[in-house]
Amino acid sequence: MFAVFACNLEPRCALQASNSGTIRVDKIVELIRGSRWGIHDLSDLRVNGDEAPHFNMPLEYGLFFGAHRFGDKHQQLKSALLLVHDAAKFRECCSNLGGVDPVAHGGDAHEAIKAVRDWVKTEMGDEANKIDFSWAMRERFDRFHRFPLQFCNDNRETPDTLLFNDYCEIVSQWLIRDNEARSAS
Repeated sequence: MFAVFACNLEPRCALQASNSGTIRVDKIVELIRGSRWGIHDLSDLRVNGDEAPHFNMPLEYGLFFGAHRFGDKHQQLKSALLLVHDAAKFRECCSNLGGVDPVAHGGDAHEAIKAVRDWVKTEMGDEANKIDFSWAMRERFDRFHRFPLQFCNDNRETPDTLLFNDYCEIVSQWLIRDNEARSAS
């Protein structure tokens, strides 16, 4: 999410609204319908002992892919970034998606940030002129990384209890302050 904000975009997630009267997949469909871009990280698909794996992200990618493939002209303009831990293993598991080029980050936050930044830069064209180079974005992430824990301590929260919207606010406010500090120096 840091990279999305650092690219001057707003991440969207079904967790932004907690209306129990709306089925989550309906929220996801609406978000996909209204989003030009989609970032789908399938790197956390693994089985832990007796625990069943969660396939929410592949489902969401499938919905996004379907909207792009079968939707109207507006939906066909969609562009997706598919992140995976290991591209070769992904191709073994999802051979029906031959021709889809996932970007492997190997579980490394810096590689994921670079992948997101480079994809946004390519997709946005001239609109992306104010986006940091990937090395600068990764350096900013390293400075930011300690901030959420400090925020949690100051506000008697834990990282596990932060709402999606709270985390978005933390990232957004930190980037604003960091931009101001960079401009002043």
